[in-house]
Amino acid sequence: GGPGLEGLSEWWQRRRWRSPGRREHENLQDLAAIGLRVPRALRFAEDDAARRLLGRGGRSVCEMECVEHFEDARIALRNRDAAGQRRLIASISGRVRGLHARGWIHRDLYLQHCLIPAEGPDAVCLIDVGRARFRARPGRRWWVKDLAALLLHAPDTVSRTARLRFL
Repeated sequence: GGPGLEGLSEWWQRRRWRSPGRREHENLQDLAAIGLRVPRALRFAEDDAARRLLGRGGRSVCEMECVEHFEDARIALRNRDAAGQRRLIASISGRVRGLHARGWIHRDLYLQHCLIPAEGPDAVCLIDVGRARFRARPGRRWWVKDLAALLLHAPDTVSRTARLRFL
């Protein structure tokens, strides 16, 4: 469909509009360039920009590499013992710290968007970065929202102590 609130917000900040497919593709490239583990962006496609802005049709797609993985972080946390949970939480918090330290906010950061690749939990891969944004000085509010989204979806098997340690 048309740009929606996401597109209007981006237009206000950047003075240019990107289709969702282009936005995800460029975000994947930018995040990989600063050393974060994300799927490799392959290509994107979109139809006529004028039609998109008017909200008539406007489709886009981003093609990315398939990340071979056994589970996402939510399932992994549910199935691990306390020591395994601590290691995985440390890996996830390191990725999120790296994202935030470089001025990025994810804006859709759920445990299901943290894949555990075949090489193990130390290689957590962030996915679904279409809503991610770079901000020269991101407000604390955005960091809190990212962390709250992760905690909201933590399984009951994650102790209160582990949640606090993550924060």
